Amino acid sequence: MVPGVARHHPGGTTVPLRGCPALVPGCPILRPAHPWAGATAGVCGGRWGAPTGDTAAAVAEASPPRWLPPRPTQPARLLPTAAYRNRRPSSVRRPDWAPPPPTGMSGVRVNKAFKARYSRREADALVDAGRVAINGLRAYAGDRLHPGDVVTLDGREVAWERLAAPVVIDAAAVAAAAAEATTATAVVDVAVDDAAAPDAASGGGAADVDAALSAAAAAGGVGDMDRFTYLKLHKPVDVVTTTSAAVPNNILTCLADAGYAERERVFPVGRLDEATSGIILLTSDGSLVNAALGAGSACEKVYLVRTDAPVSDEHVDALRHGVVIRTVAQYARGKAPLAAPTLPCLVERASPPAGAAGAGGRDGPASACWLRVALREGRNRQIRKMLAAVGGYTVRAIHRVRFMGIGLERVPTPGEYALLDDAEMATVRAAIVRKAQRDAAAAADAAAAAATVANEVSLSLAS
Repeated sequence: MVPGVARHHPGGTTVPLRGCPALVPGCPILRPAHPWAGATAGVCGGRWGAPTGDTAAAVAEASPPRWLPPRPTQPARLLPTAAYRNRRPSSVRRPDWAPPPPTGMSGVRVNKAFKARYSRREADALVDAGRVAINGLRAYAGDRLHPGDVVTLDGREVAWERLAAPVVIDAAAVAAAAAEATTATAVVDVAVDDAAAPDAASGGGAADVDAALSAAAAAGGVGDMDRFTYLKLHKPVDVVTTTSAAVPNNILTCLADAGYAERERVFPVGRLDEATSGIILLTSDGSLVNAALGAGSACEKVYLVRTDAPVSDEHVDALRHGVVIRTVAQYARGKAPLAAPTLPCLVERASPPAGAAGAGGRDGPASACWLRVALREGRNRQIRKMLAAVGGYTVRAIHRVRFMGIGLERVPTPGEYALLDDAEMATVRAAIVRKAQRDAAAAADAAAAAATVANEVSLSLAS
C-alpha cells in the first residue's frame, strides 16, 4: 500500500487518509489498475463515503459495495494507563503562563505551610485544587517558600513561617562546642586513669558532648519550644499509632482524652504496634523525625518483653548476636520481602514492670519470662519475630520504657502525657545536630567523589 493511503474496501480500492480530491486521469496517488484511475470526473463521496457517478458503477463491477462506516470527526482517545490512573494529586502540571519555580532548592515546599492543621497529602490536595496562592499567584506542587512570602488559603493569609521556615544550624559554633567538650572529656578521662578524680567520670563522656551540642543548637534556634511542640505520651495498649481521624482509637484521640489542647497539629515520632505499650514522642518539628528515624541515627529503643515461657541462656545469647528474620523492606518502587540477620543488641533478663504481676508462662512464673531488649534498628514486629525464630516463643506483652534516651518519668500511667523538660530537650537537640552533621559529611563526600571523577575524565581526555 502506498504510504499515507488507506484501504477503502476489500476490492483493493485505496484513498488518501485525509480524503480523496477530484480525481483526474493519471492520478499519481492511486495505482493505474484502480477503477477510479480512469475516471475523468469521478469524485470520492467524502472521506469514507461511497463514490458517485461513473466511478460508483466501475467500483460496483470490481467488487461488492461493502463500505466502512463514516470516519469519526474526533480521533480516538487513548485509554489511560495504570500509572496515569494511580498518579498522585501532586502531579498536576504547571501551565505555560504560570511563574517558573525557583531554580535552587532553598526554602521549603509549599505544602509545609499547612502542617499546623493538615497532613502532607491533605496539603497537596489543597494546592492541586487551586485554593493556595503565593504572593497573589496560584501555587503549584513543588513551589518553594522563602521568608517574606505571603501564602493564602481560599483568600485568607496563613501564618506559615513559625512552623515551616527551615532552621539554620551554625556549623562552626557546633563544631567548636563539640571540640571543646571532647577536649574536656579527654582531660577527665586522664584524671580518672591517674586515680586523681575518681568521681569525675560521672558527668563526663558522651553526655558532656551532647550537652555542648545542645547548647550550641539552642543558640541557633534548634529545638525552639516556643516555635514547635515536643511531648511524650505513655501509650496504652489498643491505641493505634496513626493521626487518621477515620481510626476511632487513633493516637491523637488518646492525647485529647488526656487533656491535651493542641496548639498545632502534632505527629508521632516512629510508631508502636497496637498491642505494644510504652513511651512514644509526638512533635510538630519534622527535623526530629528525620533525626530519630533516618538512616545512621542508631537511636536506641529499650523494651521489656514477656514471653510465654522462660527463654534459655542459649537463646538469649543467640538473640544478642542476631538472628535471621523475614520482614518487608520499603523501597522507592514498592515493597519486597527481606530475609536478613538482625543487628547485635543488648538482651538480658529483667524483672516485670510495676503492675505487670500475674500468672506465669507455660513453664514458670511470670518473673522468669521477662527480658530487657535494647535495639538500634526498627524492623516490622522485630522482637516478636526474633523470639519466634530463635526458639518458637510467643510474645505476650511488649512495653517500651525508653526511646532516644527519654524515659517514662512524669508519665507513669498509660494515657498520660507531658511536655519534654530541659534535659530531654538537650537529647533532642543533640540528635538533630548529629543528623545535620551526617548530612553535611555525606554531601562533602559526594562532592569529593564527583570532583575525583571529573579530574579522572579530564586527565583521560588530555592523554
